[in-house]
Amino acid sequence: MSMSPGSMPAGSVRVESRNGVGWITFDRPPLNVVNAGMARAARAGIEQLDADDSSRVIVITSVGDKAFAAGADVGEHRLDQVRELNDELFALVATLMKPDGKPRIAAVKGICSGGGNEVAFACDFVVARSDTRFSQPEVKLGAVGNLGAFLMAQVIAPGKALELALTGDWMNAEEALGFGLITRILPQDDYDNALTRYLERFTDKSMAALRVGRRQFRSLMGMSVAEGLRVLPDYFMNESIQLEDYQEGVEAFMSKRKPVWRHR
Repeated sequence: MSMSPGSMPAGSVRVESRNGVGWITFDRPPLNVVNAGMARAARAGIEQLDADDSSRVIVITSVGDKAFAAGADVGEHRLDQVRELNDELFALVATLMKPDGKPRIAAVKGICSGGGNEVAFACDFVVARSDTRFSQPEVKLGAVGNLGAFLMAQVIAPGKALELALTGDWMNAEEALGFGLITRILPQDDYDNALTRYLERFTDKSMAALRVGRRQFRSLMGMSVAEGLRVLPDYFMNESIQLEDYQEGVEAFMSKRKPVWRHR
């Protein structure tokens, strides 16, 4: 299944659903630099994929081997254009991070810097090809990339995130894994197949369970431990076990058969 948001600039973003995965693909080679139109098209694509019954998760990826996205378009940082770029990037980040939606996974490779980092780390988690390098290079243009640093600081020590933003230094995939910024490194030689195998861990699950579980987890992250322990019983009793797929899962387990998910 393929979908094309009406606002999508030709040759910059591809939106499609296949094999249980919704794909948002940056297609602006060689470096997939993100401009306002791409951010707007990606946001529209995510909204369409959230409403698509054929996909379980949404993956943000890119064409080519050189870069996931080597930043936001510097040509649009001029004063007469930068507000539109800024507004569209922040709107894309907000859409990626909204609690109600399918899990978002960034699959990155090569260069992931500036605006690329902002997109990647707005996702629920990031998997990276072994050659991936991350940076927040805006400081070299005379401004600090605090959106990327802020998103990184949700995962790693704020001091480390600020150091990266103030220096523009590069971080490789092994370092990112060690800091918990990414969840898995995929091999460079067999990357496409490795990514497919990784995503299969999600595509056989109930879409309803994935969406509800993600929303609950996102809301818990803003709570204290005491608040979380107070609301979790209600989440389980009033939401999770009320799903048709939960009842199907229990029946399938008891009958020693594979579940047939209804996704409602």
